[in-house]
Amino acid sequence: MHFIISTNSQKGNEDDKKMIRRHVMLGKNKGRTRPSKRKESSISCVSVRVGPNGNPLVALSLVDDMYRSFIPIRVGSDCSCSEIAADVEQDTFGDIMKFAAVAPKILFPLAVLIGFEPQDRDWCDALTYDAAYLHATMSLVEVLVDNVMVRRHKVVNKSATRHLVKTVQLLREKMLERKEIYASDSTMRVILVLAITAFFLWDHETAKKHMQALRSIVDLRGGLATFHAQKILLTLLKCDLCISLHTGTKPMFFNAPFREPNMPYPEQKILTIGKSPEYRDSQVRDSILHDVHYDIATSWLVLQRFCSLANLAAQSHGLMPTQLHVQTMASVTYRLLDLNQFQAKSQEEMIRLGLLAFTHHIFLQYQHLKLPYSHFQYLLERSLARKELSDIANPQLTLWILMVAVISIPNLAEDIWLFKSLQTLFQVCNITSWTGLRGFMKSMMWIDVLHDKPGKDIYEAVSTCSDMESTCRAEKGVVFTLS
Repeated sequence: MHFIISTNSQKGNEDDKKMIRRHVMLGKNKGRTRPSKRKESSISCVSVRVGPNGNPLVALSLVDDMYRSFIPIRVGSDCSCSEIAADVEQDTFGDIMKFAAVAPKILFPLAVLIGFEPQDRDWCDALTYDAAYLHATMSLVEVLVDNVMVRRHKVVNKSATRHLVKTVQLLREKMLERKEIYASDSTMRVILVLAITAFFLWDHETAKKHMQALRSIVDLRGGLATFHAQKILLTLLKCDLCISLHTGTKPMFFNAPFREPNMPYPEQKILTIGKSPEYRDSQVRDSILHDVHYDIATSWLVLQRFCSLANLAAQSHGLMPTQLHVQTMASVTYRLLDLNQFQAKSQEEMIRLGLLAFTHHIFLQYQHLKLPYSHFQYLLERSLARKELSDIANPQLTLWILMVAVISIPNLAEDIWLFKSLQTLFQVCNITSWTGLRGFMKSMMWIDVLHDKPGKDIYEAVSTCSDMESTCRAEKGVVFTLS
């Protein structure tokens, strides 16, 4: 062993210092890698391009990579910091909020063209503080996914049932504690969601009971004229019209002219804005509206101008007032429902049902919802089925009504007689292409954003069917005639 003797007066030499340092560090660097003495170049992250002032330009991708490492991994969801009105999992609540964002597009066919007022946005905010409304919405989502997307009816899954029971329980407790909220907007919202859920389940009796409760609330508040929030009014009247149209029962509103007169038609000066040149063919219009009931003729003109305004709004990326939407839907549809005195095969009844089918598609239809056989479908089939061409005074009108009927009631597309009638009417009206059919439909009534896609699908299906029959006749040498 080597000993080192050192005194204060004598400094240690360099060899002794190295030996002491080496002895102290014995075992401490075992297993460690020696750091590289080569210096990495810091110029690699800088682009070779130079700016106008002579400074180097750094690529944005390199800057993004440098700062991305400082951003922590996402924890939680968008709703992690949101207050929830009920004991609901965060993921489930997040899904409900996503549904609430797209719900208008499912519930209102023309949602992309409706300019809802700021006070109407409370429907989404209420999910954060109204527990009954939250559970009702969760039940509606369950039913929508289970019964609409999967095409099943009259079956409620356990989750939807649990939320329905919880909704009724919370609503009852809230109304017992605070009787002043009996006729409030929050109470109406919950009952409306329950009515829509029952309608989706095709449970008409329950849906009508909910509508009776809403009718009582409206009466307590002094009638429909007292409602300033247009969205709740639009949803209320739409649900009432859907139930009445598909069940054949009288609606809850505007069913007594002396007690509650029909909603007035929209002002003429509003409907004349942006009037489309396609609708200025008075000869076609006069031939259709000649000697028909006043309300049928007026409804035709009002809807025609509404379509013109909707197309103008879509082309200019604008929005239509919610009030115009509500007023057009209510003033036309309730009057058409009340005009049920015509004979089944008469032209007035055919026009009435055609206009009802049109209003159903642009105002009432729920997206992706294929309902079972309804009373309205029965009326359409009774009026249109196996109609002889010799009895048709206006083939152009009949073609428009048949097209609108198939678009509005998808179940009708399964009927062979209707396809054969469309084939014949295409020939009579000289329709040889989709462009020609679209131009013809726009000269009557047509909203591009709603009708173009289903209309084109119908034309292609009819044309394909016609081509197949022509090939079959050519191969077999058989002459095909319509019955």
